[in-house]
Amino acid sequence: MKVVKSPVCRFMIVPLALIGMSCASSNPPVSPMPVVVSEQMQPLAPGDAIRISSWREAEMTGEYQIDATGKVVLPLLGSVEAADVDPIALQRTLIEAYSEQLRNPEIEITLLHRISILGGVTTPGLYLVDPTMRLADAVALAGGASGSGDIKKTRVLRDGVDVTGAVSMTAPLVNQLESGDQIFIPEKSWIERNGLVLVATLISAGAIIYAATIR
Repeated sequence: MKVVKSPVCRFMIVPLALIGMSCASSNPPVSPMPVVVSEQMQPLAPGDAIRISSWREAEMTGEYQIDATGKVVLPLLGSVEAADVDPIALQRTLIEAYSEQLRNPEIEITLLHRISILGGVTTPGLYLVDPTMRLADAVALAGGASGSGDIKKTRVLRDGVDVTGAVSMTAPLVNQLESGDQIFIPEKSWIERNGLVLVATLISAGAIIYAATIR
C-alpha cells in the first residue's frame, strides 16, 4: 500500500451516524477523540457485520461478517474480537488500530445487525441493517411490501415474542432492533385483497337483477 505523507489527515467512524476523528503526521500520533455511543446500543453477534468504506483505500471497502466464534477478519488488522464486545470499546479499538496502520486514514465504519424480514415482502430473507435506518428503510431492503402485504400491520418479533409496541415506526433503529430480530409483514385478508373485485361483481350482479326485475 502506498503511503503518502500529509500534515493533516482525518479518520471517520460512523457505526451510529456518529463521527470520531483522529490525526496522524510525522509527529507522534495524537490520541483519537473519545467516541460517544448510546448505552442502549446492543453489541454485535455472530452473523452481524462491519462495513468499511474508504475512497482513499478502495481495496478495503466491503462488508466483513462476524463468524461463529465472534471474530471478524478486517483489512490490515486481521482477526478482531467483535461479538459481545461493548460498542464503545470496539470503536476505540478500531480507531486506534487503523490510526497506527494508516498515515492518513479516511475510513467510514458502520456496525450492521443481521435481521430477518419476512411475510408479505417482495424478497423475504436475512438482511444487514444500518442502525441509522428506520423501520420502513429496513422493509425497503426486502423490496418493500408485496401486493398482498399489509405494511400498516408490521410486527417486530424477538425470540418469538412480539415487541412491536416497543418499536417506533419512524425513529432510527439504533436502540430498537437487536441481532436476530424479525420484521414480519402480515398478508392482507382475502376481503382486503379482493375487495374492489368483489364490489364490482356485486354491482354488476345487482345491475343485472335490477334490469331483469323492471322488464
